[in-house]
Amino acid sequence: MKTRTLTALVCLLLTGIGCGERIAPGDSAILAVLRSAEAGWNAGDLEAYMQAYEPGENLSFAGGDHIRYGWHQVLADYRSSYPERRAMGRLAFNDLEITRLGDDAALVTGRWRLDRRQDQPHGVFSLVMRHGPRGWRIVHDHTSSGNGALTAAEATITAHDLLAKASILTSPEMAGRLPGTEGYRRAAEWAAARFAALGLEPGGDQGYLQTMTMESNEVIGRPVFAIEGSDQRYQLGRDYVFRGFTGAGKVTAEVVFCGYGLSLPRRGYDDYAGVDVRDKIVLVFKQPPSWRPADGEDWDEQDMPRRKALTAAAHGARAVLLVSKPNETSPQPLIGSVHHGPGRQPVTTPQLQISQEVAARLLSARGQDLGALQSRIDEHQAPASLALGTRARVEVETRYDPAATTWNVVGVLPGWDGSFRSESVILGAHLDHVGRQADRVLFPGANDNASGSAAVLEIAEAFVQGGVKPRRNVVFVLFTGEESGLFGSRYHAEHPARGLESTAAMLNFDCVGCGDGIRVDGGKSAPLLWGYALQQDAEDRNLMIAQTRKGGGADTAPFFEMGLPTLYFVTTNGYPHLHQTTDTVETFNGEVFEAITRLGYRIAAWVADGRYQREPLQD
Repeated sequence: MKTRTLTALVCLLLTGIGCGERIAPGDSAILAVLRSAEAGWNAGDLEAYMQAYEPGENLSFAGGDHIRYGWHQVLADYRSSYPERRAMGRLAFNDLEITRLGDDAALVTGRWRLDRRQDQPHGVFSLVMRHGPRGWRIVHDHTSSGNGALTAAEATITAHDLLAKASILTSPEMAGRLPGTEGYRRAAEWAAARFAALGLEPGGDQGYLQTMTMESNEVIGRPVFAIEGSDQRYQLGRDYVFRGFTGAGKVTAEVVFCGYGLSLPRRGYDDYAGVDVRDKIVLVFKQPPSWRPADGEDWDEQDMPRRKALTAAAHGARAVLLVSKPNETSPQPLIGSVHHGPGRQPVTTPQLQISQEVAARLLSARGQDLGALQSRIDEHQAPASLALGTRARVEVETRYDPAATTWNVVGVLPGWDGSFRSESVILGAHLDHVGRQADRVLFPGANDNASGSAAVLEIAEAFVQGGVKPRRNVVFVLFTGEESGLFGSRYHAEHPARGLESTAAMLNFDCVGCGDGIRVDGGKSAPLLWGYALQQDAEDRNLMIAQTRKGGGADTAPFFEMGLPTLYFVTTNGYPHLHQTTDTVETFNGEVFEAITRLGYRIAAWVADGRYQREPLQD
């Protein structure tokens, strides 16, 4: 028997005869078996509880969308979900009815309830029992949970509230939430005010704000891109976008196609060999080659946009145009991005991504085709660089700060149990996005990641407004700097509000609003934690897919690297608008958004109540 909180039969939740039960005098032996099982459960003795079941492989139980066979498998399932006594609560049943199917068989039906400090799951069950040499024993049980009955805390989590929070975070006032800008400061202060209103303890060095610095770059002024000899007016956001860490400058020059923009002569590949790019604008593919250089090693981040810009500048180029590889199944559209790679900032080298159509216009003077050029380079794994005979103009202003102030937002709900007060569970999501460009183009970042931030805020409200008193501390963190390279989560992992050595798990929410299902990564590294999430979903919305990865994705990475079990909540098929101006709350699936947030709450509440012990990470 499987319930929303028990892995197998939570059915024997048997505490005595309740109202509405029909027990004939001759069925007292059956009732005695059930009462004995209940006593074993409430004593914390799972093996005593399991004595009500038929030993051997003839036992079966069904719950959720699973069927299990064999006494030892059922016991193993219980032990994986209930590793210690305080996780088990107290069982109770009512409306018990026993129907004889013959002299040695009976059908038992009833309702079950599990009383715990954290919650009160409940549902119905049916048992088939047979009489044999050991007396009456269960040979089959089927348990269902009362999915429609939410706890008071879960009921506070609604699609309406989630959408409202995400709408605030994506408003023009938040300006795309780029770290180091006024828009991000507004977002961080708004989130901090939400934590304060809930009465959470501040977890930062400035109240709820945890201060750090990182480089930041804003595109300002009135940028220009034009092709000489063309009457077409090219529009920012439609025909081109600047890279988040573009340099500033005014350039009018001939355009030279330089393949992948790589110059590694010692490794047998150089797109700049044989072409003169001094005082020119170079056009290069944004993505790396699908093949490796002659030495068989990877490209060692030389293929990142910042490195490509620095390489171009080292050869005398004055600006860089990046274009997606046209021969991909789905070439990347224009996106806003601050994932630029390591190295110094090329402050005087403008860098922008142009559309396939703009690239075709640049190549047309030489009768060249971008797809054919890519095919030629890839087939021979050799450069095909050439001057295009076309001139372009680029103008852009920036506001660059190598050490801009930014913040994580941290609130803590203290645990009440003295034996757990030093232990914690962390719930995180990144608050930042990629900002706006020149006050003309806004990247709202609704799914990425106003959705995850809204989910963490909503779960914090569920704990407080639902009256949940966790045994462990619950640390809520909204990270800065994820888009540039996990800077905020890494800083918090190194400067945690509560010690990581006694943290049971870290749950991360990233891109959870748009999509059609639920994926939870980290399961290959923390199978017990992930298995509980799968069980919870199977007995509720059944939206979670069985595929998972090792721990360490996105903002879980710094915590996973320090040995913590992590789960990464994300929707399936949720990236059609990633880093585009169309990433708005209108694209959200409210049902999935609500379901994944409630699932996250249930996992967090389970860990916070001490029912999960930090498991060794699996390879």
